[in-house]
Amino acid sequence: MEKSTETIVSYLPGSTFPIVSHGLPFEEACAKHLTSTLGCSKAFVVASGSLSRQTDALTRLENALGPMVVGTRQGMQPHTLLTEVLELAAQVKACRADCLIAVGGGTLIDAAKIVVFVRGITTMDALISETQEGIQFKGSLPSWEPNRESNLLKIICIPTTLSGGEFNLPIAAGVDPTTFHKYLVYDRTAPGPSLIIWDPVLTTSTPLRTWIGTGIRALDHCVESYAGGSRANVEAQDCAVRAIRLLLPALLHTIDSPHNLEARLSAQEGSMLAIKSSFFYHGPAGASHGIGHQLGALGVSHGETSAIIMPAVAKFNKPAVQAQQKTLLNEAFWSEPIIAKVLLNRGLKEDTADLSQVLDRIIRALGLPRSLAEVGIGREKFLQVAERSMNDWCCQQNPMPLTSPAQVVEILEFVEVGAQGDSA
Repeated sequence: MEKSTETIVSYLPGSTFPIVSHGLPFEEACAKHLTSTLGCSKAFVVASGSLSRQTDALTRLENALGPMVVGTRQGMQPHTLLTEVLELAAQVKACRADCLIAVGGGTLIDAAKIVVFVRGITTMDALISETQEGIQFKGSLPSWEPNRESNLLKIICIPTTLSGGEFNLPIAAGVDPTTFHKYLVYDRTAPGPSLIIWDPVLTTSTPLRTWIGTGIRALDHCVESYAGGSRANVEAQDCAVRAIRLLLPALLHTIDSPHNLEARLSAQEGSMLAIKSSFFYHGPAGASHGIGHQLGALGVSHGETSAIIMPAVAKFNKPAVQAQQKTLLNEAFWSEPIIAKVLLNRGLKEDTADLSQVLDRIIRALGLPRSLAEVGIGREKFLQVAERSMNDWCCQQNPMPLTSPAQVVEILEFVEVGAQGDSA
């Protein structure tokens, strides 16, 4: 059997960390870098519950690391409940771990980052207070440089979805389980993950709908980064186009061939570029992310919030950013033969289709839900979602200004009308 070879990618130009490793089995890469690269010797592993129960992934990692594993936790509830984050923080502290390894999706990765951010906080009241302090930045994200000399707990991420939270380094999100409000947590002094390990074989254990859905979440970053009005910039737009041209063909190939490892690796690279466009190049986020945060707090999965909301937000924003949307279509969608074929087969024409229609057809081709009713959100909840969305930082940056909850309700109504047919 041919020996595996490792490829190392540096995520941030000019910075040592984080690094991305692929080519080796995840447990081998983790064992290789834990001590020699990160200087750690006491690892706490938090792993997806389903992955732990249905595969030997956790056992393989424990065997590879041996006595360096000082504690484990299997599973957390979706959307990173802050009460569970506090539990995890206490477990990690009790084990005196110097590295936290997250094996799974965005819930676990966000939890790991918040554990580092909170630094000894033990109560919900203190955590919410710290969270609210952490999101008081205005306009755009503050500049951020990782602290290479930090003695804080190190993080290794072994992602099994395309959410990409491992790459938005200084930011995480968590839900207050009493109010169901989702908070963004920002800490410019925390280093974020140091090592991200891609293993396409491991991702085949992820349900296909989850894999594809989180890929659409990454697409959402690209769309909002590119067509973000006056806050968009050339670097972010270029990165978003490259991400889409990797990501969408990879997702379409994976639908046809779920064990296509090359396509899965391309999707992971596309997800990385999508987040890079948003966070490294300061591409704007908008109402699709903001409303999605609050739908997530009601139990809708991350990817499916984007699948449902993104076309409607594109329609709402069209009057403000029509030229940007048109250029994005030309550069990232119609220029890729496999994407163009899907759109043509679903009745669209390049010279007349708008972004809302194109997104709708792509999402349908990937088999994801297109209505709020499909995920249990009825019209009686629209105003609640709208009011919470108005306080979300992403909604406050939307290129078409949102000044009242009624506008968010309008977007939610667009969703249900578009779900019945054409979203134009």
